Amino acid sequence: MALAVSAYLKQLLFILTVTADGGVPLQFRAASGNVTDDQTHRQTWDLLEAYKRQPTIEKRFSQLKTDFEEAPVYLKSVHRIQAMLCVYFFALLVEALLERQLRHAMQDKEIESLPLYPEGRRCRWPTARRVIDLFETVQRHVLERRGQPSEIMVTELSRLKRRLIKLLGLPVQDYGR
Repeated sequence: MALAVSAYLKQLLFILTVTADGGVPLQFRAASGNVTDDQTHRQTWDLLEAYKRQPTIEKRFSQLKTDFEEAPVYLKSVHRIQAMLCVYFFALLVEALLERQLRHAMQDKEIESLPLYPEGRRCRWPTARRVIDLFETVQRHVLERRGQPSEIMVTELSRLKRRLIKLLGLPVQDYGR
């Protein structure tokens, strides 16, 4: 039996795809020796294309544990698990859309960077986390007294916060109301 297999398979091609520095193996597979180089390279190229955006996607999902402080939750119902994942997905979507809106507005208004880092250092690619942290100190209180209309008190917004609200396309005067 071994003789018949060796007579049938004349050549076995081992393909190892590694990073440019040769340090990280990306893929290992075996192919028949009858496969031409263009076919083996095409499969490798397709693999690299599929993983091209993987770091961006993984970075976005890492926000589940950092920004949202996701912790183990024990749910018995499949529907509740699906609902919780849906809520997390929508939160990630809102963050991505906020970043996109802000970056497009900066590009449209030819703003290279904003002073979002501590000590007013400039930030070229604002993240949702950076913007949320900036607005964390804003407070809103509603004072209700019998027989009188409610009074809404909102922390005074800095110039930077007002600028961010405008860049996001929101009316500044309605913020906190």
